[in-house]
Parts: sequence; structure tokens; C-alpha cells
Amino acid sequence: MPEPSRTEQRKAEHVNIILNENVSAEYNYWNDVHLLHRAIPEIDLDDIDVSTTLFGRKLRAPL
Repeated sequence: MPEPSRTEQRKAEHVNIILNENVSAEYNYWNDVHLLHRAIPEIDLDDIDVSTTLFGRKLRAPL
């Protein structure tokens, strides 16, 4: 069997670290994010325009 590449070795190291060491963050910044659901059921999807202009070209949807 051929020797693993440096990339494969590094990937294996990452997997071993995740499996065998405590790598959890002390603070999760997603806890500070609050998403508000504001449904607009009375609007028809066909009436929504998400197009945008970028560098003078009109795009049907944002990138």
C-alpha cells in the first residue's frame, strides 16, 4: 500500500484530534444571534423580485 500523502496524514491528524481531545470552544457566538421569523403569507411568491444589479449587469438573484 502506498504511503499516505501529507494532506492525507494531516486530515487523519484532524480526525484524531476531534475524536480524542476536548476541542469545544469556550464561547459560542451563535448564542448571541436571534433570528426572527416574520412570515408574509399574504404575498404571492411570483410578486417577489430578488433580482439585483452588479457591475452594471442585472442578475435574477443575488450571489
